[in-house]
Amino acid sequence: MNCNRLNPKLKVLALIGIGLAVVCAGPSALAASPEGSADAPLGRAESVLIFSIPTLAWADVTAEATPHLDALLRQSVIADLSVRSVTRDTSATDGYTTLNSGTRAEGAPEGMLAYLSPEGTLAQQFAVQTGKRPATGEVFNLGLVPVLKINESLLYGAEVGALGTALSQAEVSRAVIANGDHSTALGQMTYRREASLGLMDEHGIIDSGEVGRRLLEDDVRYPFGVRYNNEEVAVSVWSFLKPKSVVLVEASDMVRAAQAQLLATTAQQEVIRSQAIAHSDALLGLVLKKVDLSKTAVLVVAPNAVDDGSSLTVVGIRAPQVQPGLLSSGTTRRAGFVQTVDIAPSVAGFLGVPIPSSMEGTLMERKGSGGTYEQRTEMLVSENEAAIFRDSVVGPASTLFVLVQLLLWVLAIFTFSRSSTGLRKGVEIATLGVLAYLPITYFAGIFPFEQWGSAAFWAFIILGSAIVASAIYALTQRFLVDPLLATLGSILVLLSVDIVIGGPLQFNTVFGYTPTVAGRFNGMGNPAFSMFAASAIMAAALIAYRVAGRRGTWLGIALLGWAVLLDGAPFWGADVGGALAMIPAAGVTAWMLLGLKVRARTAALWGSISVLAVIGLGALDLTRPPAERTHLGRLLADIGTNGYEALNTVVLRKLDANFSVLSSSVWTLMLPLVFAFIAYLFWKSPWRLQTIAERIPQERAAVAGLITAMVLGFALNDSGIAVPGIMLGVISASLIHLMLRVDDDLPRESVAVGADENSLEPSSGA
Repeated sequence: MNCNRLNPKLKVLALIGIGLAVVCAGPSALAASPEGSADAPLGRAESVLIFSIPTLAWADVTAEATPHLDALLRQSVIADLSVRSVTRDTSATDGYTTLNSGTRAEGAPEGMLAYLSPEGTLAQQFAVQTGKRPATGEVFNLGLVPVLKINESLLYGAEVGALGTALSQAEVSRAVIANGDHSTALGQMTYRREASLGLMDEHGIIDSGEVGRRLLEDDVRYPFGVRYNNEEVAVSVWSFLKPKSVVLVEASDMVRAAQAQLLATTAQQEVIRSQAIAHSDALLGLVLKKVDLSKTAVLVVAPNAVDDGSSLTVVGIRAPQVQPGLLSSGTTRRAGFVQTVDIAPSVAGFLGVPIPSSMEGTLMERKGSGGTYEQRTEMLVSENEAAIFRDSVVGPASTLFVLVQLLLWVLAIFTFSRSSTGLRKGVEIATLGVLAYLPITYFAGIFPFEQWGSAAFWAFIILGSAIVASAIYALTQRFLVDPLLATLGSILVLLSVDIVIGGPLQFNTVFGYTPTVAGRFNGMGNPAFSMFAASAIMAAALIAYRVAGRRGTWLGIALLGWAVLLDGAPFWGADVGGALAMIPAAGVTAWMLLGLKVRARTAALWGSISVLAVIGLGALDLTRPPAERTHLGRLLADIGTNGYEALNTVVLRKLDANFSVLSSSVWTLMLPLVFAFIAYLFWKSPWRLQTIAERIPQERAAVAGLITAMVLGFALNDSGIAVPGIMLGVISASLIHLMLRVDDDLPRESVAVGADENSLEPSSGA
């Protein structure tokens, strides 16, 4: 049977069916873990001790003398903790509120006000505000109402106090021991008891604890003249820690140290921090003397970073049945990384408490040994440094990419008025260099530029782009579209290989993702999707042009099918918004490459196929163990539990994120810049664009597909304008290149000799 004689529409749909069949086979083959293994991946414990040590990073642990921390963490599963909450500036109140909610949440300054009932008239004031009168011995947080109001206005669906409420309903006792109070230079008291946010229930109450002045002792050697009385703190912990209990003790000297550092010289800042870390380490050692580690899970966590930033902090779990190694979770699916939202589900998991459906976090689990303790900590320190370095260069790298587009257009217009062959070739190579810039930024992730510095980074990026572009041009310049096709192909090949092997080049790279932003830890990120989708659509059209007859058309369509599969498959790209955008874009492109007209019903068809395909991918994702599911599978599970309100929350959050960055993103400049120059061409020399359309008729299909991808990519991905912005960057450089190449009047030289009877066009050049 001759495949070429099949109805083209049926052939396109058949390719989609084959792709979905591959997707169907993948998860079942990859989901090797038994379904029940994720119910309690770290085992069970009679009680949980949460030792909170605010702002502590792994670099502190490796640099400071912390014998007790080292001894505990050597026996623990450990990771970098992504403390990113709703905003990049995650305060202590944000960190504790998120820890308790199991979902991104915001705190409030009033959340620092917690007291042991009855404390004067404050308990009565709390009762007036909330309708709940705390019993004697209970700890209550006077900031409950402001915290509730803030989170009701957000689009994360956080239930404040979710962990505390779940523990209370399961009759698990809760206690908090914390006091970061200090006086100002004018003698005014600043209350810092926000740790209570970490275990309070929905009513703002904790069963018991100690947050008063008795935890402190005067010592003029310490900031503000006070420090923890470690013996008193330890006695309080021992009195509350019992079977079926959770106790949160904060090393509050770290709170005072962080505040004091703002007022100290650079040299003294280090002294103050080292002093607080040493005293906190001594507290841990004292507390653990009377803790039965055979029955108690000890969780060391730093819920917020230095200067309320989003750099990575310390998390470690020493549990009765868990071997030392690296931590992971379903929200990251990357060894050595977890998020604050994962703490609440994991605490509940230790005690067999049902996990509230409002929690977006997942159970943490051991994910390999990661080598020795020294190797694990070295890796965690290095990844934090890489994340901080990446964050420092992503802005300049994005701005450079946008500004170079302006330079390219100026050079192109200047070149059109000159007959210099050397100048023309130079600009042609420059357009390829701009495209090569994108994959080169991923290759930069292989090297430790966080240690070598920004000068080495920029030298590598700029020289690497120039070398790659020059090599491609030298090898492929003979025929019209070959240099552009080869460059776009390099983007596609790099991203394909990277995603298939787990995305190592996506992580902590300029156009990848970073744990400090914590939007994604695996799969294909939005910037990668943008350049991948644009490159795939244009390359498909160029292949259909370059290879004679129907064979070229079907090769181009096959490439589009691969792009859809790679981006949307749960075990590869796991990109929900990208798949919803890419399927219609690829469908429209394929439809037009086959010479079929796009009508309203065609658009409806591809929209329906997109939704059904994503639902199918999500259903397949649900067959995998919970810890291995992507955010698509977790979203469908959430919808199944909480109804379509869960979907509504996600959609509204994405729309809010998209429109909120329109006025602040450098990518917004890409739209007027590119459109202005295209308008200029239509005004001054429309024949240049017409010549491309005549020489490469498949370009119309690419234009339709790219417009579809840009519009849907903006609407369906929470990176907003960055998605069409990056796509326009790829399109702009490619268009300039083609205009210059068409002027050169180069031959096409199709791969095949002559056209077959079903060819859409002749095999010779126009």
